[in-house]
Amino acid sequence: MSEGDGTTARITNPKVATLAPTWRRYRGVSVLFDNPGTRAKSGVTPLENIPIDDPERQRLYDDLADVVTDVDLDGMRERFGFCPLPRYSYHVTICDGPNERDIAEDGPSRRAHVAVVINQLPGSLPRLPDALGFLCRARLLPTVAANPVTFEAASIAIWSHVLAARLEPDGRSSQVALERVTRARAELADDLRAQLDLRMQPWRPHVSLGYFPNCDAAKAAKATLARWNQTLTTRPLPPITFSAASIYGFTDMVSFLRLGV
Repeated sequence: MSEGDGTTARITNPKVATLAPTWRRYRGVSVLFDNPGTRAKSGVTPLENIPIDDPERQRLYDDLADVVTDVDLDGMRERFGFCPLPRYSYHVTICDGPNERDIAEDGPSRRAHVAVVINQLPGSLPRLPDALGFLCRARLLPTVAANPVTFEAASIAIWSHVLAARLEPDGRSSQVALERVTRARAELADDLRAQLDLRMQPWRPHVSLGYFPNCDAAKAAKATLARWNQTLTTRPLPPITFSAASIYGFTDMVSFLRLGV
C-alpha cells in the first residue's frame, strides 16, 4: 500500500492529510496528563518545547517509539499506509473537549462562542477561560494532582484508525487513584454534555503511536498485533507516573499547546 497505488485517494481518516505523513488540520481542546519530568510554565507552550528536567521519567515513551521502529515500520507503511506519530507528540489524554468537528454540528447557542475560539487556535488559547470557564474550573485537574497514577503498557491495540499502547494502572494504589480521576472525569463529561451537548466516549488510557488512512487498512493491520504484543512480552517496558494535568489546545495530531496558569 503506497501513495503511488492510489491510497491517498482512500484517506478517510480526518486527521491524516498524506502518507508522508502530513497531518490534516484538526483543532480542538483536551485535558491531558502533563508528561512526567516536565517543568510547569505559565502561558502557552507547545508540547515539544516544554522543558524536561528528568527525561528518565518519560522512558516509556522512548521505548514505545523504539518498538514502533523495530516492528517493521517500513513494512507497516508499505502494506497498510501506517503513519507513525513523532515521539515529541506522545501524550495521554484524560478527557476530550470540543473540537472543530463537534462544534460544526447543530447544538446549543453557546457553541457559537466556543466555535470562534476553536477556529482561531492556537492564538485564541489564552481566551479559553472566558469561553470554557467550566473546563478551566473542573475538579479534574486538582484531582489528578492529589492522586498520581502509575501506568504500565498492557498491550498494543488498534481502535478505529489508531494504533495505541493501552495503559493499565500499575498496582492497587494506582487503581484507586485512577478510580478517583475517572469519577472527576465523569463530572467534566456531564458538564460538557450540559453546556455544549457533547458526549464523551468511555475512557481508555493509552498512548497513540500512529494512524491508518482508513478503516479497511486498520482492520487489515490487526493481523500484525500478535507480533506487536510479542515485542512487549520480550521487551518489558518501564512504568510511567502522571501527577499533574492541564488544558491543551491542538491544531493537528502532532501540534499540542499547554495552557499554563
